[in-house]
Amino acid sequence: MPSSLRRRLLPLLLLGAVAARVGYGLARPPQESGVSNADGYAHLAASFAESWSLNQDDGRPSAYREPAYPIYLGLFFKAFGFNYRAALLANGLAATLALLLLYRVGLELFGEEVAFAAAAIASFYPPFVFYAAQTLRETFQLAMSALALWVLIHARRRGLAAFALAGLANAAAALSNTVFLPFTLVLAPAAFLFVLEGGAVHASKRAAAYLAAFLLLYSAWPVRNYLVFDRFIVGSTLGTGNIFYNYLIVPQEVGGTSREGEIRENDPVVQAAGDVAPEALDRYYWKAGLQRVRKAPASFVKLVAWRLLWDFWRVLPRPRAYVHSYDSIKWISLLSDGWIIPLGLLGMALARLRRPELLWLYLFVFSINGIYSLILTMLRYRTPVMPWIILFACFAAQELWGRLRLRYSRMTAHV
Repeated sequence: MPSSLRRRLLPLLLLGAVAARVGYGLARPPQESGVSNADGYAHLAASFAESWSLNQDDGRPSAYREPAYPIYLGLFFKAFGFNYRAALLANGLAATLALLLLYRVGLELFGEEVAFAAAAIASFYPPFVFYAAQTLRETFQLAMSALALWVLIHARRRGLAAFALAGLANAAAALSNTVFLPFTLVLAPAAFLFVLEGGAVHASKRAAAYLAAFLLLYSAWPVRNYLVFDRFIVGSTLGTGNIFYNYLIVPQEVGGTSREGEIRENDPVVQAAGDVAPEALDRYYWKAGLQRVRKAPASFVKLVAWRLLWDFWRVLPRPRAYVHSYDSIKWISLLSDGWIIPLGLLGMALARLRRPELLWLYLFVFSINGIYSLILTMLRYRTPVMPWIILFACFAAQELWGRLRLRYSRMTAHV
């Protein structure tokens, strides 16, 4: 396909992606009353729209979720009212930004063919379409993490102001999901020593600008929480402590089934949690979980290795009650993730560090993989890394096709 034609088709591709998400959402509204409050985001967003603050239903301040998505969604509720179409519009715009940034990153690192192919696949990748129709943060965090990575790559050969902007973008990503924090606060600036030219002094100055801007924005949230709750809350009160403990006592294979409820009901730590203040629950569960790990460290290492190397990357979802039939989901997964995952991992192996900026993509993917492997792996949590796995899959396809053509040319040359 000629380069000029790809550039003309890109806006149509983005429009088609938005149409797919909006069409799916309007065809399958989340519930009859309009806006689903899955994971509590809608009510927090409604609170922000009404009062410019994140409050619980009883009016008390809340740190139940990280603030970025409820604030973003709340702005749309403020403008268009508390209704599902406003949420669908918010997610549709975030999806468009995520796809455009995926294309820009691909263009910078792999060229136009790979970038366009990745954007085309991501436009209709089934999980991306599905989550854009939910009042969940998945689509928003796709956009925020893509923005964080693109601004980093864009800043590589620029001055201090560009790195300060990268710090702000990465702080915004971390405020959408605390799981991004190890990458955005530690790994991304640490990689400056390897990615940037000019030596340690050059990298240190840019890391200082990056971190100053990052902390300026991100610190507003824990400072607010300390003033409100008189305790240090980095991310949310519904942090990973509860999930971490839960999947030490509940095998992941039975998560989401009635068996999980039975195990939790009979667990003394869970029973005693009813007497713990909401803002202290996360710390309470972390303490209980770490005590279990210390008692059986070998079992925990085995569990983490299984999650890291297999469960995070598996193709098929576990049999559960889903919105769609499990048979449909199984076949859709085989026809999408069935080739994207193995080809994407192959692409990561083939690409290595042909461009220094690729280090940020590797660190992002494996930080998300590693952090969730310590706590819980499920296919939904893989969503933030999938744009980059799709990008690497397209690169692998290009590489394999080029090698096949070269081999064929050599064979025919000898005939």
